[in-house]
Amino acid sequence: EQLQGVGSRLPWNSALFLVGSLGLVGFPLTVGFVGHWSAIQMVATIDWQLAAAILLASAAAVVSYVRMVRLLYGPTLSPQPAREHLPGVVAAVVMLATSLALALSPQWVNAVINPLLVVFR
Repeated sequence: EQLQGVGSRLPWNSALFLVGSLGLVGFPLTVGFVGHWSAIQMVATIDWQLAAAILLASAAAVVSYVRMVRLLYGPTLSPQPAREHLPGVVAAVVMLATSLALALSPQWVNAVINPLLVVFR
């Protein structure tokens, strides 16, 4: 209940929270999609039923995500709406842009990640 209507008072931070939540679920066009899709493909080669269960759990997470959107952008209960400060807005916009850029072009971080993967091989 404390988050009721926060989206209208803190729009940039709420948007960043929602994009991050979608990334954790592995929703397409988010940073988490590539890893989530790769993991599901790997699991599906071993056991398709487990992969189906993971996809079903992801669908349930998206349903709860919709509930969170309704809560954040629903009617405001607080009489004194707080507003975002400029540093928070700038940080949210930079993180949203970075997340979108990495979701659309994950190969940009290959030069950093490939040497780190050598440890796990």
